[in-house]
Amino acid sequence: MNRLLTSLLLIVVVAVSGLQAAPVVPDSMITEDGLYYFLFTEPAKSEYIMSQLRQRGADVKGHKLSAMDLDFLEGDMNYNTSRHITAIHFYKEAIAAAEEQGDNDNTFALLHRLISCYDATGVISEKMKTAEKLHKAALQEGNKPMEAIALFEMGLSLCYQGNRAGGIEKMKNANKLMEASNYRRKCDNLRYEYEGLAIELCKAKRYDEALEMCDRLKNLVGKVDKDLKPMKNEAEIQEMTLQSLLATLYTLAGRRAEADKAYARFTELEKIVPGRSQGIYGYLAESKRYDELLERTRTFVNEAVHSGDTINRRYAANLGSMAVALEGKGDYRAALETLNRYNVIRDSLTARDMQGQVAEFNAVFEVHDSRTEAELYSSRSRMYAILAILGAVLVCALVAYIIKVRRFNKFVQNKNKALVHTIAMLSQAQSDTRLALQQHQPAPVPQEETAETHQDAAGEAPEQPSAEANPAKDEENRKTFIRIEQEIITRRLYASSLNREQLAKELGIPRAQFATLFRDYAGLSYTKYMNRLRLREAVKLMRENPNLTIDAIAGECGMSRQLFYMLFREEYGITPTEFRAAQK
Repeated sequence: MNRLLTSLLLIVVVAVSGLQAAPVVPDSMITEDGLYYFLFTEPAKSEYIMSQLRQRGADVKGHKLSAMDLDFLEGDMNYNTSRHITAIHFYKEAIAAAEEQGDNDNTFALLHRLISCYDATGVISEKMKTAEKLHKAALQEGNKPMEAIALFEMGLSLCYQGNRAGGIEKMKNANKLMEASNYRRKCDNLRYEYEGLAIELCKAKRYDEALEMCDRLKNLVGKVDKDLKPMKNEAEIQEMTLQSLLATLYTLAGRRAEADKAYARFTELEKIVPGRSQGIYGYLAESKRYDELLERTRTFVNEAVHSGDTINRRYAANLGSMAVALEGKGDYRAALETLNRYNVIRDSLTARDMQGQVAEFNAVFEVHDSRTEAELYSSRSRMYAILAILGAVLVCALVAYIIKVRRFNKFVQNKNKALVHTIAMLSQAQSDTRLALQQHQPAPVPQEETAETHQDAAGEAPEQPSAEANPAKDEENRKTFIRIEQEIITRRLYASSLNREQLAKELGIPRAQFATLFRDYAGLSYTKYMNRLRLREAVKLMRENPNLTIDAIAGECGMSRQLFYMLFREEYGITPTEFRAAQK
């Protein structure tokens, strides 16, 4: 009887859950306009509308939707809900269909959206390549609005790559083109351009020019292009953007009263449209409102981690702002840890951008390979001279970079030495928290590693990072890595004498995949990952067993005394003996 009641209860729960999962959307709203109407405020309803449009192949008005139309819509939906990788997939599918049909208008619009996706994910080389493609096509068609859009995005990319003066100049030229055009979405694009220019001018400390852009932006608040219907709370969202910009700019310009007034208006609007607070971070930091800044950034970071969308500039910016807040509050340990996470994401974005550049260079060389032999011979001496000059410049740049990195590393090492000494004097709970945080930081593997840092009987050669997998494969690999990690920690395999090949064989994982999994999901090489586990165990033993000798602890953790000392000093900036003395 009890079993029957339990089964009936489960059926009721599942039925109720199913009913709750489907948002209540009137059938009259199963349209493109309905999808955009709910997009920012109730995204679940937009997703439901999208699924219905896919199923029906048409909206409630009987308007047929092609595969390109549906991919276009789903790309928009994913982009505006920060699922940029998914949006890129749908936009590319739609672009292929539009190009095949010779549909220039939709091709231009889709290329524009694809540029925005690459901007959000931080793949600047792909963004620049797509912008150049759009610019070339717009020039051929004589399409001034699209020329302006492409030119503006090229300028913004230059700003990201460090050429802010050149980027701003290109962005201003693009803005003039857009202002003089009759583009059907002129208001929407001018808003984007004024906002982008205000931000870059602010970074260049050209505050008066930035405030001029805000004045122009103010005139567009609430305005909608003729062929568009306003989205829910669109005017409030636009004004929030404006007020956050004004609050930051006024603060930097020393006009505190005006800054506070803009912030007060921002908080009023936030009650209507919550969850759009990133633009106010600059004001909070400059006004030293660190508690509020920390709360806002921590909320965003936790949500991004939960959704798995952490390799993008928005996430990195939130980590950077969180580090500023923690430092302002005097929590230097947490600030340093957060700053390390920020550097990891920033380096990952840079590495991904460099991979895109390599692909571009390969394409260029493939084109040049088609030149005739006579042309190659005639240009050989010129090419050698250019390569020699470039080589000399690169060598000088590399030497300067290495010197700078070494000085920085020395500075960080000295700070870490003092930090570890302080942590050693704190309570057991604080020390364990620090070790746990360090264990879970997703830091990437440096490209240069010396053989001395490895403890692998068969030896290891650095391997190239794996290429991006598709989402299904990535999920499968992630689960495999979790299983490996559980086996290593549960069975204390890090303290065994097994080398990488033997451990891979023990766990039934192909050798090549085994190394790649650690790089992709631990952010470390296999050797560094195992060494960190050994060091964590060693620190625990030293704290809990003060009578154990250093040799015994090293042996218990699978290391020789010499290797233990070397790894411990590299990780913490002091020797095990000094650490133990500090504990006493």
